[in-house]
Amino acid sequence: MSYLPSIIAAVLTPRLSDLFVSDRPEHRRMALRGLAGSAGLAVLVGAAAYILAMPLLVWLFGAEFAPAASPFRILCLGLPLVFSIWVLHAIIISVNREHLLVKTALVGLAVNVSLNLYVIPRMGADGAALATVVGEFVSMTILIGGVVAAFRAPR
Repeated sequence: MSYLPSIIAAVLTPRLSDLFVSDRPEHRRMALRGLAGSAGLAVLVGAAAYILAMPLLVWLFGAEFAPAASPFRILCLGLPLVFSIWVLHAIIISVNREHLLVKTALVGLAVNVSLNLYVIPRMGADGAALATVVGEFVSMTILIGGVVAAFRAPR
């Protein structure tokens, strides 16, 4: 499912990079439209996957995988975060703040691993899915902060 936002990001990155040096107001508009479009697409895809989780997993993998529907649904709730992160990466690259991607990845990894150590013994696979969603939320928050700072920076 996350190939969809990667396509959006691949198309946006060069266009945003050009606009950042030539037309900052249009850069901002396109970045925000890309972000909104990606999040909207994630809501549609996530809702469909959430609703179809049980029959989809059973059809693809067999009845013994039916319990995987619960963690899968938790991950579906995190899809808007993942889709947004792809576009935020494109925006961050376009404003020449790539160093933020490394920081974000390290913090997101630390949050995810730390939470997994706590929640998996208590919640099992649902906890692992929840830890992933929380880690993505933290990563998205860091990236949004970087984008806001870039938009406010003087030319």
